[in-house]
Amino acid sequence: MANFFSALEAEFDEAVRGLAADDEGLVKADAYLSSAHAAHRRGSLPWSATPLVLSAGQEQLLSGAAETLSSAMNKVTKLYLKDASFRARFGFAPEVEELTLVPTGYEALVPLARVDVDFNGRTGALQVRGITVDGFTGLTSTVEVTRAEQMTSAYRAFAEKHPSIEAPDSVEALVEALRATYGTWANANTGTHHADSPALGIVGYPEEADLDEVADICERLGEQGTYARFVDICSLRVVTAAGTSRLVDENGPIDCVYRLATSEEIATRPCPGTEALVEAARRGLACVIGGFSTWSCGTDALFSVLRSPEAMSVLSDDEMAFIEEHVPAPGSESSVAGERLGLFVFGGKLAGVFPGSAEKDIMGECRDHVFRGCLIVRE
Repeated sequence: MANFFSALEAEFDEAVRGLAADDEGLVKADAYLSSAHAAHRRGSLPWSATPLVLSAGQEQLLSGAAETLSSAMNKVTKLYLKDASFRARFGFAPEVEELTLVPTGYEALVPLARVDVDFNGRTGALQVRGITVDGFTGLTSTVEVTRAEQMTSAYRAFAEKHPSIEAPDSVEALVEALRATYGTWANANTGTHHADSPALGIVGYPEEADLDEVADICERLGEQGTYARFVDICSLRVVTAAGTSRLVDENGPIDCVYRLATSEEIATRPCPGTEALVEAARRGLACVIGGFSTWSCGTDALFSVLRSPEAMSVLSDDEMAFIEEHVPAPGSESSVAGERLGLFVFGGKLAGVFPGSAEKDIMGECRDHVFRGCLIVRE
């Protein structure tokens, strides 16, 4: 687990190895996780007492990668929207391409993304493995397992030696990004809309959504004054009353949409609900965070398109150098011996890290996937 990271993680792991099975902190942490969002429907959550521990230098490397790739994605998306010949390189079906051209009503082209990378913290080697722009998960499990790890005596001993330790909260970062993006929407403060307190729908297919994570995000948004709820995409419709049209579901109006369903799903699985969502976006009835044009960055075609003459004409020298070194050609194997990490990139900045799974849980049992938290030591 700590093969590719620094002495900091090895130090934390050593402290964990000294814990007794009935350590008061471990018992308390396990009890906390048994009722947390991340474990609510699972009944139990296999977790490791050793988190991913990033040094300031490692975080800087990951932040630099996130910002560079975010800038490149925004430039490519802008080119995609204005250049039909460039769009053709993606090979989208006509119905998908038509959907991706629906305007968003705000300037940020790729406000939210998750970038999966292979990363070797000892050498700094990094390779991008994939990009997700719709419906990514992993925020809540990372935050809540981090909280559990902070309850252990191993964490307390480690924190005493490293007082600059921090625990990033990617759920809070997502909430801030959603509210900030809505605040820049052209119609955020017109008619029945309210810039500071929109009714927000987290829209997706119930059978595919992580409803525990959705509940966590809704609670956090509520704490900031934004009423939020999960919305089955098939229940959406546009209604007009007193001359005003609004996007609604059975529970009322929706001003803002955080979309879990992918653009491709919406284009290829039509129903009255998806049609209502697209109509609302076209007419500016609701702010759809991420819009649909982000799909140009969410497919495997992006990796080859980034090396096209059109893309290289809009990228900076630094961005092209990053792509050449860190973005593999489609279908190639990873050249980095490291750990798979998910980088949450909100508003062009690194907002959190989703660690790879550990080998064993707190009881020392091997599992297929053992969740870990993430800490940063800024010394």
